[in-house]
Amino acid sequence: MTLGRIADSNVDHVCVGDHVSFLVGAGSDALIDATSVLTYYPELPCYVALYLLPLRHPVLVARQLASIAELAPGRLTLGVGIGGEDRHELEICGVDPRTVGRRMDESLQILRGLVRRQAGQL
Repeated sequence: MTLGRIADSNVDHVCVGDHVSFLVGAGSDALIDATSVLTYYPELPCYVALYLLPLRHPVLVARQLASIAELAPGRLTLGVGIGGEDRHELEICGVDPRTVGRRMDESLQILRGLVRRQAGQL
């Protein structure tokens, strides 16, 4: 759904998806898409379903989330997942499919700590 069509639809929230390179190339970064929605519609909340956290570095994700929180306080809901429907997507990110569960656990632990620390500084 394009931003213009959102304005015409009278929705109360928007949900964006995430894939680095699904089915050999298709995809979009959900945090960039969510930022576009949050910027274009200053009252509309946005949900990310699901952000493929094990394919990203958690420190960079924490920084992005902190920036979005400053831009649109309380309007982003982040859902995370491990993906896996397209093993090629994991491979091109340099992630061994056997490690995504452990990577998710570690990334969530790091992300939670960094987000808490950032929230304490705001």
